[in-house]
Amino acid sequence: MGTLYRRGTRAMSDLVVAHALESLSLHELKLFLRLFYRSSLASRSDLLFIFPSKTADFDNAILQENDSFLKLLSEYSEKSGNTSHSPDGFDPTHFVKASKKEKESGEPNQSGQTNSSQSQRGRWS
Repeated sequence: MGTLYRRGTRAMSDLVVAHALESLSLHELKLFLRLFYRSSLASRSDLLFIFPSKTADFDNAILQENDSFLKLLSEYSEKSGNTSHSPDGFDPTHFVKASKKEKESGEPNQSGQTNSSQSQRGRWS
């Protein structure tokens, strides 16, 4: 079982699987996430990380990069006046802003919903 970080607005057609080595640093993880978000992959694929073990540092780094990305999307939407497709192929309509409840840890159950003592994070879009 894994942790869902952000829920998208629809199912994605592609999946990017990132198998993280034990030697992965926080800086490298953040850099990868920033590059992923800057690419057109973020608007058409889910991102699945496979970590050797769960660490709070990686969880926090993923949440921080998600928040930064969502802030950029919000600013883009405000400046462009709409959320339609941009000329460069990036479609911001596939993303939703995480609620406060989604910023806490949660584990998915068999129906895809999260259940834990804390709330859900959502899934990668």
